[in-house]
Amino acid sequence: MHKVRRRHRGDTMIETLVAIFILVLIVGIVFQMYLVYTQDFYFYDARARLVQLASDTAMELNRTANSATAIESSWNVAWKGATYTSNAGTVVLKTSSIDAAGNPIAGQFDHIILTAQAGDVTKISEITDANTAGGSKRTNSEKTIGSSVGEYVFTYQNADPATSPNVGLAIIMTKVLAKTTVTHTLQTYAKLRNK
Repeated sequence: MHKVRRRHRGDTMIETLVAIFILVLIVGIVFQMYLVYTQDFYFYDARARLVQLASDTAMELNRTANSATAIESSWNVAWKGATYTSNAGTVVLKTSSIDAAGNPIAGQFDHIILTAQAGDVTKISEITDANTAGGSKRTNSEKTIGSSVGEYVFTYQNADPATSPNVGLAIIMTKVLAKTTVTHTLQTYAKLRNK
């Protein structure tokens, strides 16, 4: 029997180039899919964070307003050296002072102001002006209750905020990613206690 022997000389240059081209093409497609996936991830992650921030801000507004007995037209916060007026950018809430056990103190009131944070309009601050002379357990303080705020507006049921039984908040939260701006809009209304 006669065996036919084939000589294998290896791949030609063209076969090698075609294989490299296919490999580069596959790597390029996979890399593009990875970029799209990471952009989507960052977008949806930023959106979820904005939704959570807006929800937290709305819950804080509801908690604060539900404990308030009235909306004040204006209030002077001596320890801040500023007077705040209820309008589209600020709400001044009058709430019962509370004792160490958390019970309301009859005839004693604290004031809680929700407004843009001084120096950073992208944040909403809660300023507490406590009636410590009247025995209130609350302390004078300022804290951020909302950040990444693009725009916000407080609304009132009546033309005069002091006679309104509730306060509304329309808020647009914004976060800028590399080439994309993510926004979330939320609208909420909070009813004052005993109104």
